[in-house]
Amino acid sequence: MNKTGVALAVVIILTAAAWISSIPRRSDEEQIRAVVAKASVSARQQNIGQMMSCLSPDFTSELGDYDATRLVLLSFFHDVKTVDVAVASPTIKITGPTATAESAIRASWTSDSGSTIDVSSHLSVELRREDHKAYLVFPRREWRILTGRISSPIPGLE
Repeated sequence: MNKTGVALAVVIILTAAAWISSIPRRSDEEQIRAVVAKASVSARQQNIGQMMSCLSPDFTSELGDYDATRLVLLSFFHDVKTVDVAVASPTIKITGPTATAESAIRASWTSDSGSTIDVSSHLSVELRREDHKAYLVFPRREWRILTGRISSPIPGLE
């Protein structure tokens, strides 16, 4: 590779790094709201990968740990045709690297047999700011759900 090619590659890399570092950071509260919204949209789309990306590897809930939750959700999404989830704007309390978010939640889904189930409940999640690599290179911290509790049992997810 000649000197011009190397210089061009360096300029492109520096330009990309400057662009990425100039992206405005959202406040912690905005980031937490975005995680809750992403989880909600993921449920509607039945996108297990995107939903699990919202959860910490240390996640626990009534369904079990991270892996157990993934298996329950895979089974649930396999058995339903449509899912609709509505999460009200959460109340957020941030304490250092952890936070809690509480909200009313409504969910409905139609099973493969055609029956529809509607549920209204109260959602409470604890989040933690965790280290993460953007594009496998750039270090950053992002909020992920550490625990989740729903005030009433959800049929099909017990």
